[in-house]
Amino acid sequence: MMLEQSSIVHVDAVTGVANPEPAVERNYGSARTTFGPGGRVITIITSLESSRLIITGLPETFTLERLQSMLQPFSGVIHAKLNEIIRKDGRTRSLSASVEFAHPNQASDAYAALDEAAVGPSTLACRLEKPYQTGSGSLRTTTVQLSWRAPACMAFAHYDTREEASRHVQRLDGRYFRGSQVSATLMNQQGVLPTFRRRRALSYHEHSAQSNYTVLIKGLPVDAGDEDVEQWTSSDSVDLRLTYNEEDGMRAVEALMEEIGPVISFRHLARTAQRQKCLVTFRDADAVVTAVAKYNSTQQGAIGKGILYAKALWSIRWYVLPRHFTVIGAELKEIREQLREVQGGTHLYIESGDTRTTLTLSGDDPKDFGAVKRTIQGLIDGDAVVDEKGSLVWDPFFDTPAGTSFIHYLSDQTKSFVFRNSKRQMLTLSGTSAVKAVAREQILAQVGKQRFIGPLDPQTWRQLVSGDLKELEAEIGEETATLDATKRLLVIRGSEEAFRTAKTFVQNATAAIRAGLPTTMTACPVCFCDPSNVVQLRCGHGYCNACLKDYLLSASSTKTFPVLCVAAVAQGTCASPISLATIQQILTTEQERTFFRSAFSAYVQQNPKEVRYCPSADCEWVYRPQPAGSSILLCESCLQRVCAACHVTAHEGLTCEEYREAGTPDGLATKLYKKANNIKACPGCGIDIWKDEGCNHITCGGCRTHICWVCMATFPRSGEVYDHMSRVHGGIYD
Repeated sequence: MMLEQSSIVHVDAVTGVANPEPAVERNYGSARTTFGPGGRVITIITSLESSRLIITGLPETFTLERLQSMLQPFSGVIHAKLNEIIRKDGRTRSLSASVEFAHPNQASDAYAALDEAAVGPSTLACRLEKPYQTGSGSLRTTTVQLSWRAPACMAFAHYDTREEASRHVQRLDGRYFRGSQVSATLMNQQGVLPTFRRRRALSYHEHSAQSNYTVLIKGLPVDAGDEDVEQWTSSDSVDLRLTYNEEDGMRAVEALMEEIGPVISFRHLARTAQRQKCLVTFRDADAVVTAVAKYNSTQQGAIGKGILYAKALWSIRWYVLPRHFTVIGAELKEIREQLREVQGGTHLYIESGDTRTTLTLSGDDPKDFGAVKRTIQGLIDGDAVVDEKGSLVWDPFFDTPAGTSFIHYLSDQTKSFVFRNSKRQMLTLSGTSAVKAVAREQILAQVGKQRFIGPLDPQTWRQLVSGDLKELEAEIGEETATLDATKRLLVIRGSEEAFRTAKTFVQNATAAIRAGLPTTMTACPVCFCDPSNVVQLRCGHGYCNACLKDYLLSASSTKTFPVLCVAAVAQGTCASPISLATIQQILTTEQERTFFRSAFSAYVQQNPKEVRYCPSADCEWVYRPQPAGSSILLCESCLQRVCAACHVTAHEGLTCEEYREAGTPDGLATKLYKKANNIKACPGCGIDIWKDEGCNHITCGGCRTHICWVCMATFPRSGEVYDHMSRVHGGIYD
């Protein structure tokens, strides 16, 4: 039997205000995200968090009303139910409750208050359905390296006299047979000969009767042949035996590991003449501890009573596109050879495939492993493209088909690898210093071709939307002129001549506009024409269906959220959020998916203190920032270990403080340069900002934080910055 509380309306976890319409939920970056009107993000629940609380130990007489009363002090309850478990004899055994909260923080607050609380004679036991999985600050690994003596061949060479056998022992002991050094000893006549791998015509006892003296030869290669060994030992009769079967031994070792816990992979490494090695990756890091404690330095019959060695191993795997590997492959192979020459515990394996190259780095020393990993990660990540001021270079153009073609052309022409990270709105370059410099110059030149005209007045904007834009493109070329509906700008991408032509075109269009154009409240707020195929918003303003669709798509491109009504009113603009129902009505399924994904991406960019992307290139998994010392997370998407305090791939062998102190070789020079050139880091997201003139109110281009440049204080709205600067600093200028 199940008792269930009726659903409660969604409540905004930030404002505490009930949403007038059902929220939209989507999964991006392995996070469950709730969107409100205008595409505003209401809540994000990452894959490491839980908003559901399970309560057990409730008294048998507990009721739904008492559950509701118990939950009354806690905010954000959106759903609750009682589960009643019945014995086979019909008597109630126990009650449990599950409670869904709007946000994980609210579930955590309820957990802290209710766990082990007394309810009558009972004591409650609570748990979050999926608890936080942040690890400790120490490095944990899920990989074990196993090694043992490789199978070898033993030979029993028979001789007629003791003198002859002794002479051959002296001749053979320590010699090499096809690259393998062997040992030779005279066997005790009463010794028991183990089962042969293959037998000749005579048995061992028959040999003993005819040939009384046997020499045991160890260390022969496994593929040694009878006739070759007979000739090499000068014996008329030789019996060969393997120490153990290689495949059987491997299967037996793998079975030992599977007894410990779930195994993700059991990977054979290249076998040498003396040693067999493999890498075992467990699902749980605790299994590594068990495997090492239980099996290291133990004798195993399945491998010829040899000693099995087990040690924890740090490993990481990267997948590199062929075009990318073509550029950085030589440096990666050089690192591999250097590691081989050192003959330490860190190794790099490179496996080339048709669609990707797999790089696997493994090591048993965390500091050595971390240093090599950092070098390889730097090669893969490349260098971010920045301008002369040190700011990241980005333009929406790079997300267009023309921009994609430009990136591919640039990579081929310069022999570099240009990676477009749309999620973080940045470009990175891989290759030699020379080719990266050439590629960067061409990227800056491309971005430098963009010019803006506007904001345009309503009448001129109307003329462009109504058809003049196509006339302008006919003059300066297709895809060179676009409209930014969110800022009412004409964007020109091309030569200086194209910009001058466009500027003249706009000036002539403005001068030619006649009086009497629609300026009433009934005009479409986008094109300023009478609305066609009108869409009425809840605020009462009407838009052309096509104009509203373009406006929504423009917001997706510029990541301007939430999307608000831009109709003019007496106090300025309406600014009412566009309802989710209208958004879903206007956009196609694919456009709607892009819209909400862009809203999610914009929120992550603008709220770095709340949520962050995995630092791996092009990985969309998100996590919550954590304090130093308890900050190692495992990305559930790319399986990269992430430091959630430093926001980089886990810095093995270094604490957060040590990593930050290490910095870069030119860290001091960079700091001095920034100070001399008035460059400061945004307090919100950390991106570098350069200020050369104007007032001391700065808006970060990344997270949109409003900043006082003098003291770097931050504010939610621009008006508060100006009040602060006037009151605290005596004005808005230096």
